[in-house]
Amino acid sequence: MKHLGADVVINHQQPLDEQLKKHDIEYVFCCTHLTTHWDAICEVVAPEGRIVSIVSEEKVDLNKLKTKSVTFSYEFMFTRAMYETESMIKQHHLLNEVSKFIDQGEIQHTMTEVHSPLTAQTVAKAHEKLQSQSMIGKLVIEMKN
Repeated sequence: MKHLGADVVINHQQPLDEQLKKHDIEYVFCCTHLTTHWDAICEVVAPEGRIVSIVSEEKVDLNKLKTKSVTFSYEFMFTRAMYETESMIKQHHLLNEVSKFIDQGEIQHTMTEVHSPLTAQTVAKAHEKLQSQSMIGKLVIEMKN
């Protein structure tokens, strides 16, 4: 993951707090299992740090952040469009910027496996890989005729 720009690489199957407590963690971006990782995240995030999550179906105790004055926020890609915010055009600019970074090789996608065609067997094989918790990156199933 360091080749993709990660400063610190952790093993999600090991306790997060043990792996992270030796680092100064100002920002946390949680993409999965927020409730599972919440206590460890609260423990390691620096005072006045920031936690952002895209996981919204889980409940967490925000009181754990009070003494550190940590900010928690959700990120949802479609907020601007759904609510027609004044900053709605920013989404267009952000996507153009990401496209430019990809074209210039400054950022890379995380797709690591492609399966095809779209069949019950392919879906079963892909699901088995994901359930094994050994998948790194994104798995794609192509729809070919």
